[in-house]
Order: sequence, then structure tokens, then C-alpha cells
Amino acid sequence: LDHLLEAEIVKTEQRLLKQLQKAIRASDRRAWVVTFLGIAIILHVMERDTWRLLYWVKHREHVSSFQLAA
Repeated sequence: LDHLLEAEIVKTEQRLLKQLQKAIRASDRRAWVVTFLGIAIILHVMERDTWRLLYWVKHREHVSSFQLAA
């Protein structure tokens, strides 16, 4: 179940990044602020998620059993 959820998240992130790329290439300057703000938020969330997963793998003794099961 966990693997299926992670696979779905990866697919969703890829779709979102493709949509953001299309928005950048559309050259609609009125939407650039929103587009770049969206990019900053998405990349920040993806980075935090990556660091969280790496931390769980390397420091299992500091992670609750619920987090390890996830």
C-alpha cells in the first residue's frame, strides 16, 4: 500500500511540474507571479519530503513505529 501511494505521488508531482512548465512557456506575463510562486512552493514541499524520507531511512531509532510503517 505504501509503495502504491508513493508511486501515485510521483505521478502527480510529474503532472504538476509539466503543467508548471507549460505555464512558464506560455509567456503570459500576467500569470508569472502566480506560476513562480507555485513553483517555489512545490519545490519546497518536494525537498522537505525528500529530506524526511532520507531521515527516516538513516535514523530509524528516532522515528516512531507509525512513521516507519508509513
